[in-house]
Amino acid sequence: MVNYDQIYTLADPAPSSITETPDLPYSMNNQALGSYGNISFGGYSSEDYLSQMRGKPRADIFDQMRRGDPQVKMCLSSVKNPIKGATWAVEPADDSDEAWADQELIEHILFKDLGMSWIEFLGEALTMIEFGHSVFEVVHKVVLNHAKFGTYNGIRKLAFRSQRTIERWNLDVASGDLKSITQVVYGDLHRMVDIPSEHLLIFSMEREGANYEGISMIRPCYGSWYRKNYYLKYNAAGIEKFAIPTPLVEVPEGKENSRQFANLTLALGEYLSHQKNYLTFPAGWKITLNSNSYDPSKVETSVDKEDERMTRAFLANFLNLGSGGSTGSYALSTDLSDFFLTGLEHIAGKICEQMNQKLIPALIMMNRGQRENYPTLTVSGISDKAGMELAQVMSTLANSKVIIPDLQLEEHARKRFGFPKPSLEGQRMQTPTFQPPTLAERIRLAEARRQKLFDQRERTGIAKEIS
Repeated sequence: MVNYDQIYTLADPAPSSITETPDLPYSMNNQALGSYGNISFGGYSSEDYLSQMRGKPRADIFDQMRRGDPQVKMCLSSVKNPIKGATWAVEPADDSDEAWADQELIEHILFKDLGMSWIEFLGEALTMIEFGHSVFEVVHKVVLNHAKFGTYNGIRKLAFRSQRTIERWNLDVASGDLKSITQVVYGDLHRMVDIPSEHLLIFSMEREGANYEGISMIRPCYGSWYRKNYYLKYNAAGIEKFAIPTPLVEVPEGKENSRQFANLTLALGEYLSHQKNYLTFPAGWKITLNSNSYDPSKVETSVDKEDERMTRAFLANFLNLGSGGSTGSYALSTDLSDFFLTGLEHIAGKICEQMNQKLIPALIMMNRGQRENYPTLTVSGISDKAGMELAQVMSTLANSKVIIPDLQLEEHARKRFGFPKPSLEGQRMQTPTFQPPTLAERIRLAEARRQKLFDQRERTGIAKEIS
């Protein structure tokens, strides 16, 4: 018979070998107990308090706003154009030859072998600004016997998946992480498919928890846009209705069904809708034209106010300076634009962040193996001072020895100003300008002359004390 008490006693460690753990104010939590708390049912997000601002209907509204409203278009262009025109580059992880080889491969794939131009990709990626998110499916390819890189795994295309076709966001119940998206497409390119998240690049604006849809930058403009559309319709109707005076007719008693009344109504119709601008009528008939006091400028003022609210939602208040009779100082415009451009750097950083965390490491591991550090996509030049201001800053820093001009600084400056790459052909020798020696240099030269004279006298055997 087995004595289990004896087994347990032998298995237990001796009391003297037990190390007591001090009391800590916290304990390790290896598995999450809570949830992100985002409201989602069957993959359909219900975060927004307006029903029309959820799922595919909201994508349709945002598409209508960006295509049809000039103020929204201006705000979107003011955000996107500086980012598209910025300097995008791939930086190596360090100065080793291996890191530079990784950098060259990623730079080639992204900027020369992406299946589309980089600017085109940025245009599609930046639709996250109006929709809150932009989604791409990564499609790979194998390139054989490239002249420089040999055979490597590249990208056939970063395939854009329209926000209006994303039906569901399929989340993992336990972790809240995204498992896949369901895309439903109608028309000639019809498709209904689940795309795993491992093949997706998702850029989200102000993502909170598992809300991969993000928050659109034109979402705060929706109220102004909605009211503005009604104001414009009312104004058009008012102008059409009251630009021409309203005829008022007094019909003699008993003439309501006469031929004369029929001719009168026909003439009035011609007056209101055609080019006939006069009426004739027999004695006893009276027609007056009643002018209305409708003032369309009051509605236009309301429209302008709604436009102004839209620019405030984009933090682009400086765009309104000088319009509508308003004025603003140069310093105010500079401060507002600097604040705005700083926000654009944050948006561009979201693209870099997703590429550096997911796409670039995956490409390096496919082609060259795992690394401790990987190349990074960087963006610069968004908030740079233009032309003379940037040149003055660089000159001041160089003259004060805060920075020392070198080849990397020259390459950086050439990229910022759009200059061509340096070449040995056609370089001109610069004539050095005369600089008088400093006091320290004069002392050093005098000491060198004394030492040279002393050495000469020693060699000739007539060394004397030099005072």
